[in-house]
Amino acid sequence: MLVCPWISRISKLTFNFECTAAGEHCSCACAMNSVVGGTAKLNTGYDIPLLGLGTYKVTGTEVKPTVDKALAFGFRLFDTAKYYVNEPELGTALEELLPKHKLTRDDIFLTTKFHMNPEDPAGGARSLVMESLERLKTSYLDMVMIHYPKALRSDEKDEKNKLHRKLTYMELEKLKSRCRFSSALAMRGRGVVSYKKLRIYAFEGEGDL
Repeated sequence: MLVCPWISRISKLTFNFECTAAGEHCSCACAMNSVVGGTAKLNTGYDIPLLGLGTYKVTGTEVKPTVDKALAFGFRLFDTAKYYVNEPELGTALEELLPKHKLTRDDIFLTTKFHMNPEDPAGGARSLVMESLERLKTSYLDMVMIHYPKALRSDEKDEKNKLHRKLTYMELEKLKSRCRFSSALAMRGRGVVSYKKLRIYAFEGEGDL
């Protein structure tokens, strides 16, 4: 399971950037088409770039030129979310720009996130993953994350939050497991955002934590 390890902030015009990884500030420089920051191997066996382009507040006509510059600079991880309202634009941009940079879908790591559905945690998770696949124009997602440890309209102290987290996470684990035995890929990994350690430990025994 992944707990977001990267943060990148990129100027849309100059492409100057700051980045933080594992809590340390660093300045990055790389050759064109290399992977910025290197990669690490997940317990799923897949490699994940240590730095990525976060697309929060990158919307509409800003998406394609930002992605173009990111690919040229060496970014290979692209992070979005349903809440960012830019999945269709990001999917189109990657579809058009990957060939330009002599890359394929397998050369990038694509992540998205969603908020839990308190009415139907498992079914909601499954539907949201399928919707993201369609919007991002891809047959699989490298990582799908639960965006927050409660549903948007739920109270922080709602006793049902714990059950919602478990049911949502278990459904993501099912979707991930199917990828091992089926050519109809959906997602390769799952993770969480803004979770405290104790909430993560609660998932022990539910898949390859």
